[in-house]
Amino acid sequence: MSDTEESAIIQSRIQRAKDQLQTMIDLNPDCMMMLDADGAVVRANRGLVNLLAHDSFASVLGTPVHQLFGFESIDVFDAVLKDVDGIYGFCRLDATLDGSLRNLEFTRVGGDEESQSAFLVVEDITDKLIEDQATEQEHKVTAVKQMMGAMMHHLNQPLTVIMLRANMVTSAVSKEKYTSEQVLDAMHEISKMSMKLAGLLSTLESSDTYEVQNYTSGLDIMKIDAP
Repeated sequence: MSDTEESAIIQSRIQRAKDQLQTMIDLNPDCMMMLDADGAVVRANRGLVNLLAHDSFASVLGTPVHQLFGFESIDVFDAVLKDVDGIYGFCRLDATLDGSLRNLEFTRVGGDEESQSAFLVVEDITDKLIEDQATEQEHKVTAVKQMMGAMMHHLNQPLTVIMLRANMVTSAVSKEKYTSEQVLDAMHEISKMSMKLAGLLSTLESSDTYEVQNYTSGLDIMKIDAP
């Protein structure tokens, strides 16, 4: 085999490898790109172009990745590009794309040590974060409702007793309607129920677990072990 023929075979294999690489990037359902040693985009798929709201690949290819996402320096990608312990690097960055602030995840999924190239997958997680925040807020609201339900359930009885006994004492003082023994019993009941309230509040404050119990149909409340 002549040198010319051998060179042609090598070039053919290189071209085939490049074509396979481009196919892999094109078929990736996520936004994907290949960077050279300087951090410039040398290959990209349509998903990346759409994410950046660019009209064509021409404005993407050859551009340093940090410039594409509106950053002043490539250093913001250090956590991804300078991962020397393995093939996976990761970072989250906020970038303004097409006038809108977006939350992006960059993940390194491989590369070529010899050419110092790197493959990055970009995921826009803005909507997911908004959904997560909404879910977290919903859980907080549910927790507050359950806590308030528990307080109403556990505190209602002693509060009712306190109000009735207090009314009895007031009536006894103003109209001398009750005996001194009845008044003392009422005061004792008020003191007892007040201590119960204090114990319930202390239990609620010091609780390090969060359990619920069914109260009525369709309503759960926070479980409090009454003192």
